[in-house]
Amino acid sequence: MAKLVIAKSLGGKRVITNDGEEIGKLIDVSIQDTTGKIEDIVIEPNPDSRVAQSLTGDDGYVCVPFLSVIAVSDYVVVERKSISGSSSGILEYGAGTGGGYGYAGGNR
Repeated sequence: MAKLVIAKSLGGKRVITNDGEEIGKLIDVSIQDTTGKIEDIVIEPNPDSRVAQSLTGDDGYVCVPFLSVIAVSDYVVVERKSISGSSSGILEYGAGTGGGYGYAGGNR
C-alpha cells in the first residue's frame, strides 16, 4: 500500500523508532522535483538519543529516507533497523539527489 502523506501535516511531529526511542522533531522534508514524492525527512535531533547522535550530520541535522517511515499518526515512526548501523542511506541536509526541499512547518 502506498504512503499518502501531506508534507505540511508532518511539521513539528516527534520522530521515534519502532522500539520507542525518540530521535527528534521533524522540521523539513526533501521532495523529488519531478514526482512530488517525499524522499527524506529532516530531523532536529534529540540530544539524549544515541541513535540521533550516531546519525547527526555535520550540519547538525538527521536526514532519514522516507522509505524508513513505517507509520504516521501523533508520531512519525521509523524502522530502526533501516537507519542504524550504516550511514550509507543517510543524506546530509541540502545534499539531496536532484530533489527540492519543501518546508514542513513547525519551528526552526
